[in-house]
Amino acid sequence: MSDHLHADLPQLAKKLIADGPHKQEKTPRRVRTMFDREWLFDTTSASHVWEHPYYPQIYIPTSAIKADQLTKTASIDKDESVFSATIKSPNKETDRVLVFEKGALAGLTRVEFGAMDGWFEEDAPIYGHFKDPYKRVEILPSTRRVTIQVGDVVIADSTHNMFLFETMLRPRYYMPKTAVSLTPPASSISSKKDYFLISSFPVPPNLISMP
Repeated sequence: MSDHLHADLPQLAKKLIADGPHKQEKTPRRVRTMFDREWLFDTTSASHVWEHPYYPQIYIPTSAIKADQLTKTASIDKDESVFSATIKSPNKETDRVLVFEKGALAGLTRVEFGAMDGWFEEDAPIYGHFKDPYKRVEILPSTRRVTIQVGDVVIADSTHNMFLFETMLRPRYYMPKTAVSLTPPASSISSKKDYFLISSFPVPPNLISMP
């Protein structure tokens, strides 16, 4: 059941307002989409929303979408809980958009997967449809900056990382050994390969900073 087969977005919207989604939760992943050769949004505050039991959609904070490209058109319900909307660029336009303003999904926008030119989690493209994070383990490349600082000393700084996402666990961040300016004790290195695991390095988590 792919989301681009939802021919009746108003019907979907009314169902979500009346019954709520099967489940929803925020995701720590960086999510971006390309539309008309430009980034439409770039956020780390997206949510997984299960419209059906099989796999989630990704809903985006409305505030993360370029305001000059998103236009609400008509209210779908009498309480003005959800609106149909369009996304328009100089060369392309789509009306496969829902903007939620009340209820469990308030503040979120549903942008149909197939209406965009490409979706990315961290720096990895998403193919086919969004994947259920409870049914897979993923290691995604990421150019998000990760910095570890002890006192006034930065001991690691990298924009070439691998993020490990496992069910029910916090993300774990791997960076190249070459990103470490202060060599940790040998017992703290989690691998003899080219990456080490930040969470195994003896540094409190609040000293790890990411945008």
